[in-house]
Amino acid sequence: MPDDHPAFFAGEYALLASAAVLDDLQERFGAHPMTPPEMSRHAGKRVCIKGVGIYHFGTILYQFDEPEGHWLEEAIVDLSLAEPFDENMHLPAHLIYEATTDSDMGEPGLVSIRRIEDQKLFCSLHRLNAGQEAQNINATALIRSKIGFESRYGFHGEYPRPPLLNLRAALPADQAALADLYLRSRRAAFTWRNPEDFQLDDFTRDTEGELIHLAEYEDGTLLGFISLWEAENFIHHLFVCPDHLRQGIGLILLTDLQQRIPGPFRLKCLTANLPALAFYRDIGWTEVDQGTSDDGEYLLLESPH
Repeated sequence: MPDDHPAFFAGEYALLASAAVLDDLQERFGAHPMTPPEMSRHAGKRVCIKGVGIYHFGTILYQFDEPEGHWLEEAIVDLSLAEPFDENMHLPAHLIYEATTDSDMGEPGLVSIRRIEDQKLFCSLHRLNAGQEAQNINATALIRSKIGFESRYGFHGEYPRPPLLNLRAALPADQAALADLYLRSRRAAFTWRNPEDFQLDDFTRDTEGELIHLAEYEDGTLLGFISLWEAENFIHHLFVCPDHLRQGIGLILLTDLQQRIPGPFRLKCLTANLPALAFYRDIGWTEVDQGTSDDGEYLLLESPH
């Protein structure tokens, strides 16, 4: 990506490209001293971007926790394009969004990111070189997923809700259904634990004093819930019914929370809970700390906004 406009930020997770792509880069740039040796040995590896730098003529170079070296943007694949967890989230961004401006190259102005289908405005950016910025954003859209692109430019897109979905604050009458979902979800997700470690009455103790919102069908079928410790903007729980996974319910609950309460937010995610960890990384949450709890090792994650 030219003109100092990286498609990825430090702290994001991505995948290294296929062996064929890396072999091609090795052939084209292998003579350069900054090119990592034997790149294809790392094909498909999940990496954490720890640094983004600018080389000659605006070439973007990335550094990872591992492997070492300086890597071209062509070597990186958007994680949610490679590991889609929802049919809407992993769509290529250039099919959904476009950046436009009324300013010429080299002129300051407003850059607008709109949905192609109906020209709905999602993001406006004031830039000194608006024409170049619009080009850079559209180039980024070619290599980012829909949700990765939204995270990159700090806005929320729209995702179809399941039919007749309601979002609301939990009521005392919801206690039994929430406790049952909490029990079944943990037993399904935490497969490394003894199922008997989890009991029905855990819910009342574990959510005491927290703000709880839930998602349900219009007929009252509970789909999931999110609980927040408001004093610290800490998301203590986000659980979706095992029968309704991979339908975007978790993202809907998170987005609803972020629209009601200013972020950023933090949460702990167990390192053994790989599907949940991939979900948060794909939507732009970054690691800020780590530790160990009674349930095992965890990462402390923070939302992008």
